[in-house]
Amino acid sequence: GKGRSDLGPFKMTTGHYSERVYGGGNSPVLEYDRAVIRGAIEYLQQPHERPVFLLVGTYGPHHTFVAPEKLYRKYLDKIPEPASNSVPEICGGDIRKCRFIDANADGKTLTVDPSNASGARNLGVMQASGGGVLFLNGGGGGIFDNTGGTIRALDGSEVQLAASATVVGGTVTTEGTGVVRANASQNVFLQGVTNTGLVVVENNVDFGLTTAFTNNGTVRVDAGGSASDIELRDDVTLDGGGRLVFSSTTTNTSNARVNGVTGTTLTNVDNTLEGHGNIGANVIGVTTQAGGLIDANVDGRFLAVDPSNASGMRNLGVMQARGGGVLFLTGNGGGIFDNTGATIRALDGSEVQLTNNATVVG
Repeated sequence: GKGRSDLGPFKMTTGHYSERVYGGGNSPVLEYDRAVIRGAIEYLQQPHERPVFLLVGTYGPHHTFVAPEKLYRKYLDKIPEPASNSVPEICGGDIRKCRFIDANADGKTLTVDPSNASGARNLGVMQASGGGVLFLNGGGGGIFDNTGGTIRALDGSEVQLAASATVVGGTVTTEGTGVVRANASQNVFLQGVTNTGLVVVENNVDFGLTTAFTNNGTVRVDAGGSASDIELRDDVTLDGGGRLVFSSTTTNTSNARVNGVTGTTLTNVDNTLEGHGNIGANVIGVTTQAGGLIDANVDGRFLAVDPSNASGMRNLGVMQARGGGVLFLTGNGGGIFDNTGATIRALDGSEVQLTNNATVVG
């Protein structure tokens, strides 16, 4: 029944192969099961000296979901289609999206490691639940095409990315104490992804962004003795009203950074960039639009803004120090801080410091 138009209630059957072959007719599964049953009957018809109990297992029902033509026709109109409200909410009303990969064993890991040639295509849900860990491994170079899909970590569970895992499109999210984690000393890449949960970037990680990143949640960069970078692969627009939170075990400087390919620019539409870190790293240009905020809010720690000489810093929003923090504007690379029509401020008990020929305009 490949390509049949009269599939009736079977038209919504899901599965990798079942979308290609289904309906009434014949299939390798049916042929195999017939052979198994014939063999069992022939064995039972043989003379036996003692009573025989024979357990017979068949392969079906299994994709491809093909039934004998006569039986298929007999039951085609007797099985009602599922009501639309029977489709789980996460599937968006589309049964084709109700495909789950679920790392649901407490303390155990379920690894998804696609080949470089084919990658992984997710139209449904890939998740960690019940204390499990979903491990997305880019070791083979395989891309995780998540366009239209969801990758999520439920309460007490984790999704971990490692070995140059690249997620393209779709939504990354968490619930409760769930975490999506870029594992320490790894490269991880997101392209056109929407984050609505908590993403943690561990020590010594390059967390690459391409083109656009919609952050409705929180990305936390936890650097230790080595640099952890939000790394722009090209010009990136950051929107969604979320937070980028930088933290580092170092005191006077910070290894939690935003940098990237030389000459690229981060355009912060409406996120809050906060904590103890370095924005620009003397490599990239930075633009903060009217809804954006740069907030040095960690008591006794620096949040440095260090744009490249070529691109500089364009501030249309607010750059501030508060809560005892220090906003450190450095002209180390010669980058100019164009503050025309915007605000740079130090709130109670806090400081804005300018150094290395920093130039503020307007």
